[in-house]
Amino acid sequence: MNKLVLILLLACLFSSCDQGDNELKELKSKRAELNKKIGEMNLELDSINSKLSRIQKIDVQESIIPYTIVAQPFQHTISLQSNISTEQDVILYPEYAGSITWNVKEGQRVYKGQILGSINDGGMSSQLQQVTIQAELAKASFEKQARLWKENIGSEIQYLQAKTTYDASLKSISAIQSQLSRTKVKAPFSGTIDNLFMQSGQAVAPGVPIAKLVSLGNLKVTADVSEQYMSRIKVGTLANIELASLNKNIQGRVARLSNSINPNNRTFSLEIPISNADNQIKPNMSAKVNLIDYQNLNAITIPNSSIQTNAAGDKYVYTISNINKKTGKATKTILKLGESNSEYSEVLSGLKIGDVIIKEGSKSVVDKSLVNF
Repeated sequence: MNKLVLILLLACLFSSCDQGDNELKELKSKRAELNKKIGEMNLELDSINSKLSRIQKIDVQESIIPYTIVAQPFQHTISLQSNISTEQDVILYPEYAGSITWNVKEGQRVYKGQILGSINDGGMSSQLQQVTIQAELAKASFEKQARLWKENIGSEIQYLQAKTTYDASLKSISAIQSQLSRTKVKAPFSGTIDNLFMQSGQAVAPGVPIAKLVSLGNLKVTADVSEQYMSRIKVGTLANIELASLNKNIQGRVARLSNSINPNNRTFSLEIPISNADNQIKPNMSAKVNLIDYQNLNAITIPNSSIQTNAAGDKYVYTISNINKKTGKATKTILKLGESNSEYSEVLSGLKIGDVIIKEGSKSVVDKSLVNF
């Protein structure tokens, strides 16, 4: 019984495999048949176009807009949306607890190391005065004992006690001065007071923000770029930066590229420093970055509106020859194109400077037909 079941299962398996092979052969056969029909249709289409061309050559004149080929600068850009940022945009925190008194106001320009405000020291200034007086007395006593010891007058223990007392007073002064320095809020860099979170007289404490300081002098554009462009963007790549909110365009160059790809979005980051002499540009302002990854200062270019594609995928335009006043003959010309931007494409072969092509109105034109403009 088991052998019979096994034989039946094997028979079903071989039957399924034969059925799959037959289906694959049938699909391949249909694909070949369709490709043959497409080829025949393309030949028929070319024949119709040829007949139309012979008819229109004499009887029909299409109205078109011409374009004369000249050499001109061409650029290909990669456009990115980005934000303006700065590394000098910080929140300030106090190092001491007490009530604060500000020496500055919001919007004020400050310099590095400037004292922005002071926190009540709780009597440490008076304590410092007292310790300083004690240190002066200890110093006088030590100097006296040092002279006596040098003259072999007095005991060594008296000299050492005076020295220890003087050293201890100096350390006390240093400790109090260190504590007092923490009551001063200083600017870590030159910039502008963007916000004061606490008013004069309010109590502050370590860990609680009290002010925001921003520098508008060292701004940068940061952006994430698709990894497909990594080979085309280098340190030094030129960029045009559009600031729509200011109706302003500025130029910069890529100063830094990340050394790794972000696995979450397959991008790498870049930075472009920008100048801000008039302080109009602000951190977190949006910007459009146009990275110039290719440029040719003497390129043959044509408007994208003039380019068509045939059934084989070739790009072509119609050139105009035998020009007599405002009439000429249209000839289909296959092109090899390079880079393209939003308006123009670079022509690598197929056209030369001085050629005249159909810029607009070529959709109803066929090869060898007459056109007027």
